[in-house]
Amino acid sequence: MSRFHYLLAVALCSAIVALPATNAIAKKKETGRPLEKEHHCKHDGLTFRCELSQLNGGRAQTIDLFFASGKLNTTAFAQHGFQSASYKSTGTDWSCGFQAQMKGDNKKVLTWTGTVQGDALEAAATLAAPGQAAETYTVECELKK
Repeated sequence: MSRFHYLLAVALCSAIVALPATNAIAKKKETGRPLEKEHHCKHDGLTFRCELSQLNGGRAQTIDLFFASGKLNTTAFAQHGFQSASYKSTGTDWSCGFQAQMKGDNKKVLTWTGTVQGDALEAAATLAAPGQAAETYTVECELKK
């Protein structure tokens, strides 16, 4: 094989290998989303086992946090009158963020802000009540299987 034919073969193989990546980049520019994992930020049907710890100390407790029918819920706060709340998702190739605001008894509000990456969820939860200092919690979870 001549040097010309060898270089031509290498160039063609390189172009064939690069073509799918080029199409994915073009698709991302068109839609603002990656070509793969467009479904990545749908949390419905996921349940996480979590460790909930108050930021300024206090005892950690184990809770379940679950996403169903477009809502975020946890039985740990249901006893305090908190209802499930609609959540909003945002996402990238590697992680998906979520936000939700649950309303409870006595005008209490529990705000969740977190990220799901694979089988892990990390979040912060802030409990606010009129006339009281807000309580902030860290939340570290693994997908419950």
